Amino acid sequence: METSLPISSLTSYYRELIEREFPDARHAPADVDRVLRKAFERAEHSFSHIILAGYRCANGGARFSHLHGDQSAALYYFAANSAWRDFGDDELAARFFLLNKRHNALVCMYDTMLPDIFVLIHTVGTVLGKATYGNFLAVYQNVTVGSDNGRQPVIGEHAVLYGGSMVVGACNLDANVAVSAGTVLINFDCPADSVVAGNAGTPLVKARKRHFAEQYWG
Repeated sequence: METSLPISSLTSYYRELIEREFPDARHAPADVDRVLRKAFERAEHSFSHIILAGYRCANGGARFSHLHGDQSAALYYFAANSAWRDFGDDELAARFFLLNKRHNALVCMYDTMLPDIFVLIHTVGTVLGKATYGNFLAVYQNVTVGSDNGRQPVIGEHAVLYGGSMVVGACNLDANVAVSAGTVLINFDCPADSVVAGNAGTPLVKARKRHFAEQYWG
């Protein structure tokens, strides 16, 4: 993966952020470094599928920049989740989660299992809670996904959640569903290849006329 700085410099950069912003306790540098190595591996896998500007280098491989907010938000998530999932380090996971919340206004707990391949667009105000997420997920700003009385959404592959939309409770979104901006879905099912719009009382579902997700993936 092509990076804005050498991986060793980026690792030092993020390690120093952790140490500066959380001086209450110091993780061993090796512990932070192994989490970041895993996070970069996962970011490369995800970014290699994204065709938006800034995600590909000249030779077609994945690209990461620490000055690209959406890319950094994804890396923070991968680091937080990897610290928890792969290394059982809840405290370091919490620190990466809080960095993401502070820097990108993204709330996605470290034990939330986002898919391996996803793209975040703008991130501000987005809350991604417990759900089953399919690959090739695109999420815009101010989106909310979460449970209702213990019931969680199931979101299929190639879903697009546009700005301000909410998917809450026992929602089942099949593959290739686009949730329009401002739409509120609570305990609502959407068939494959559809577009849904409206509020929680009267959402309107239509067959899609184009593949909304194709603009992100290649």
